[in-house]
Amino acid sequence: MGHMIMSIVILVFGIIIFGNSFGFPALQNGALPDAGVWPRIVAGILIVCSVLALIDDYKKWKKSKEIPDSEKPRKEDAEGYDPKGRVRMIGSVIILGLYSMVGFRYMGFVTSTLIVIPAIMLWLGERKWLRIVLLTVIMTLLCVFIFCKFMLIPLPRGMGIFRNISLLFY
Repeated sequence: MGHMIMSIVILVFGIIIFGNSFGFPALQNGALPDAGVWPRIVAGILIVCSVLALIDDYKKWKKSKEIPDSEKPRKEDAEGYDPKGRVRMIGSVIILGLYSMVGFRYMGFVTSTLIVIPAIMLWLGERKWLRIVLLTVIMTLLCVFIFCKFMLIPLPRGMGIFRNISLLFY
């Protein structure tokens, strides 16, 4: 039931963002996307994902009502139960906080992203190195292309040698 409530909260949040994005100023020449395009894209993704999650959670809730309590698996016996889940979640929040507050400022987007994505993947239990390397490189290049080349949004460059590294990419 908690998942359904969270899906509803995210759905409402996405609808509010989507509605408010139309209040952003539009460009006069219309050649570039206006300031509300990116918030509308994010809000649309939030809305679609929360609706899909809500439908999935409702189906699971409906199915669990049909199973008698004596046949339901205990939480410890359930498949996919991770007793260290909270520790992993808190650690991920700490890593992402350091990434966004310290990494961007001093190391720039490219360098800090090339370090943080593998760190998060290893922290969450991924052990296939090819997958880690491919995902890290592809996601970094994709973000640089989307933000710098397509949407013309400058990414943080960092300081010192990290600035020189970022100048190679954008």
